[in-house]
Amino acid sequence: MNKPINELLTAKRFQAIRIRIASPERIALWARHPYPGRPKTEDFTNTLRSRKKASERRNEHTVNYVSIVQKADTLNYRSHRPTPGGLFCEHIFGPVYDMECRCGQRSLWRRNDMALRTFCPTCGVEYTSSIARRYRMSMIELHTPLTHIWFIKGRPSALAAITNIRAIRLERIAYREVDIDINWFLRRDIIGSGERRAPRPIRRVRKGITKKPRPILGCGLDGFLYHAERYYRWKQESSNLLFGNTNIRALPQFQQERSRKRKIARILFFSELRTCWGGISEKGTGPKAIRYLIDKNFSAYSRYKEERAVRSLSRMPFTGSQFGTAQLGKKFILRQKRKLYSKKIKNRFLLTQAHPKWLVLSRLPILPPTLRPILQLSGGKFAASDLNDLYRHVVLRSVAFGKMKSLDPPYEALDASRRLLQSSVDALFENGRGQKPVIGPHNRPLKCLSDIIKGKHGRFRWNLLGKRVDYSGRSVIVVGPTLRLHECGIPRLMALELFYPFIIQKLLHYGYAQTIRRAKQMIANYIPIIWRLVDQVIRNKLIFLNRAPTLHRLSVQAFMPVLVGGKTIRLHPLVCPPFNADFDGDQMAVHVPLTPDSQLEARTILLSTLNLLSPSNGQPVTSPSQDMVLGFYYLTLSHSRCLTPPDRNLIFGNLQTAFQWILTTNPLPHINIWVRFQPTRSLAKQKDQIVTIRCSHKGVRNYIYKTSMEETNHFNETSKRFVRITVGRLLFSLYLYNAAIQSRYELIDKTI
Repeated sequence: MNKPINELLTAKRFQAIRIRIASPERIALWARHPYPGRPKTEDFTNTLRSRKKASERRNEHTVNYVSIVQKADTLNYRSHRPTPGGLFCEHIFGPVYDMECRCGQRSLWRRNDMALRTFCPTCGVEYTSSIARRYRMSMIELHTPLTHIWFIKGRPSALAAITNIRAIRLERIAYREVDIDINWFLRRDIIGSGERRAPRPIRRVRKGITKKPRPILGCGLDGFLYHAERYYRWKQESSNLLFGNTNIRALPQFQQERSRKRKIARILFFSELRTCWGGISEKGTGPKAIRYLIDKNFSAYSRYKEERAVRSLSRMPFTGSQFGTAQLGKKFILRQKRKLYSKKIKNRFLLTQAHPKWLVLSRLPILPPTLRPILQLSGGKFAASDLNDLYRHVVLRSVAFGKMKSLDPPYEALDASRRLLQSSVDALFENGRGQKPVIGPHNRPLKCLSDIIKGKHGRFRWNLLGKRVDYSGRSVIVVGPTLRLHECGIPRLMALELFYPFIIQKLLHYGYAQTIRRAKQMIANYIPIIWRLVDQVIRNKLIFLNRAPTLHRLSVQAFMPVLVGGKTIRLHPLVCPPFNADFDGDQMAVHVPLTPDSQLEARTILLSTLNLLSPSNGQPVTSPSQDMVLGFYYLTLSHSRCLTPPDRNLIFGNLQTAFQWILTTNPLPHINIWVRFQPTRSLAKQKDQIVTIRCSHKGVRNYIYKTSMEETNHFNETSKRFVRITVGRLLFSLYLYNAAIQSRYELIDKTI
């Protein structure tokens, strides 16, 4: 194997991946592959004794060349071999089979030294592994600059910010719907783009507006008005000296005078433009004009002007009241904000060492053929990737445009060919955006690069990030009300598959099986001892639960597994809000951390009981909601005519008797009963009204309230206490009290 394949197969560690804009030189570097220069045929037909010398002479002619696809063909449908110079060419992308050239010479070269396996003497295909077809790229020479649809029609548009042109107008310029004037005497600058200085040969002087000699022509309309306004700025500064903070621009008289003089300046500018500049400007449109705009606005002088604009914006004490009802201040602030955004975009290009003119395409890279395959089906049919059809359109139109350009055709014909090439490139990147989509078989739009990359089934989420993981499972989640907050129910069969190697290790350790094969047979037959070992294996293990999409760190939490029946994962309802999960068919993935370090981190960091608060705002994320709140409300509901049945005046001497009666008879939760409690403290509320007081001759008094009854002796000590409570409230109180005792918490002295 050659060196690039060895480097590809060697695992390398990296810390980060940076996505950058590729320059034309880098695209050409991607398409650079080894190729024999001009070897002689007799050098390859020598005897075995002189093959070493032949290989040395051949290696002298071996050069690196840029592979350019010049044919739109893919395969020869008779021989089923790639077409030379096409989209699957073996000279460009490497051989289809390992160490086998196009003409089938394989065994002769495999018996000899590796230094001899370089290129085939007949067909010129390199002797290398077929893995090269997974990473070798090529390119298409477009013969004309073309715009990238992602950067032209994307919002916000980076090209619009760099060129200081509105995105809609820039899009019309890119697709040759609008022409712009290019001035040859101003070094091909665009008229009206805001250039402040004019060249000396055509600098003229006029004193009508500014009262001082200022250059008029050659500075553009904005530059002309800039010189005209300098006098007003001096006048504003003088007004500040006279009137303090009063802004002369806010005065209506100033606005009327300024608008009148702007009209005069505009008339003078265009009159001199017609008389002095007639016939010395050129019409420009398309990506070529956009390149001129980028070169002009990305220069050092342009960046200096934006720096000055940003500094002036930061120093300006704008409060809004200075301008009054005038619209001049708002437009000025908006213009300065646009300059600030343009400055940010340009700084990002400078930090990444990229140039904005790379957004205009002159070369188009071609993906390796393995990523856009052609598969042969039964019956002699072929199934091909949609990218091959899109690349074929680009190659055909690029070759046709190159031939037409060499024949010096009329401008209209060349422009029509250029439009077709632009539409094919747009369809390759994003099919159907802003134009009629390219249709494939069965009237189906072809999948472009954007469709292959984006979405759930795109290359990133489906192939690169969404890989199949060992020691993992997936199932539907259902509610588990009997679970604790740090527990989750795992089906037995899922736990058996997740901890499969651990169970085999236990079978071998305890002597139930002597070989791994016998242990696998015991697991496949579901011998009863297996379930005891599964319970033993998961006893001190933690597992991860993850629900897609993983939006924040709380989407992955650790739980203690509990074996349950069925095929669904059971989850405590209180841990659903962090996952944004509900029980309407949601699925969750289970992962098993293997190493002791990962188990320790899961127990100390990712355990669900340690993630009760949101890391972003500190608010609790595990709070009762939905079904749990509704169940509590229904269980503890009372004083409802539609739900409360007639009272049966049942009296129970203790809680145990009442609880046994509830379990045996299963009454409605809204029946009122009387239950005797231990006389530890008074259960009567402060606002509870006394219904009646009964006294006996022995000094015993009975205090009867609406919801309770107390009996005191002649020492004024409480001897008996009964509480009128519903069945649902009694059950809720008992369960809450038992949960508090088990969790080693003390109940607050509060009536529930």
